[in-house]
Amino acid sequence: MQTEPPEPGAPQYVAIGHVCVDELVDAPPRLGGTVFFSSAQAAAMGCRVTVVTSCTPGVATDAAAALPAGTALQVHDTGRDTRFGFGPDAADGPQRLLSVAAPIDSFATEGRPDILHLAPVFNELTPNLVATARERARFVGATPQGLLRGTDADGGLVFLADNWPERHDFADAIVLNDEEYAHLHGIGLLDRFDGLVFRTLGPAGAALVQHGDEIARHELDPDERPVPPRRTIGAGDVFAAAAFVSLARGDSPADALRIAVDSATGYVRRPTDAPTFVAS
Repeated sequence: MQTEPPEPGAPQYVAIGHVCVDELVDAPPRLGGTVFFSSAQAAAMGCRVTVVTSCTPGVATDAAAALPAGTALQVHDTGRDTRFGFGPDAADGPQRLLSVAAPIDSFATEGRPDILHLAPVFNELTPNLVATARERARFVGATPQGLLRGTDADGGLVFLADNWPERHDFADAIVLNDEEYAHLHGIGLLDRFDGLVFRTLGPAGAALVQHGDEIARHELDPDERPVPPRRTIGAGDVFAAAAFVSLARGDSPADALRIAVDSATGYVRRPTDAPTFVAS
């Protein structure tokens, strides 16, 4: 995942959320979490990257070695890591929460970062951190999947919107998958959100929604080659980072949608299991 260090004066991208451990079927555990994949995409697009997380010293050491060259890592102490269990088809995403690390309530930067990515995986960002994000960065993007997760009695992941932010303008843009969008739209929570909503549609591409109206759509060129399910892990995170960096540097929303789709597509259709990222 190593990339060249950023140029002096490059945009600063700060991603906040748990670096986690994904336990896959018939494969060794590996690092994951939105911050893990989105930071690499941001670095590929020339950003100076800071990852703010909460994990054990062992995972912090592994993350420092695996994250892009030049990435700053801020670690909040915790006694255990966030660990997710996957089912036989990794494309279905994590199925169970095995353990969870401590919450994250702060981050440190010199000045206001150009892009602040709120990237929770399981309710680890404190309400105050989310509520004050807009005052602490020039652009705030969020992948709120981790605010929409609860567990059943057996640790299975379930949709739960209880932690949706009360502030209707907590981010400039958010990224939701199709299922998340349908849930939030159905219960009216998106009616309060003033920013851009990127709605990812898997192999069909993605759409851009604002105030309930679709304002742009970008579809994929057909590709008959099968994609190994494990190569889809992190695709939504790559999409989000590309969209946020593109918007923050002044691209139009439609161009940001296209860049995000193309970046995620290049990531998923890479020829090897090793993650590769498109510099858009």
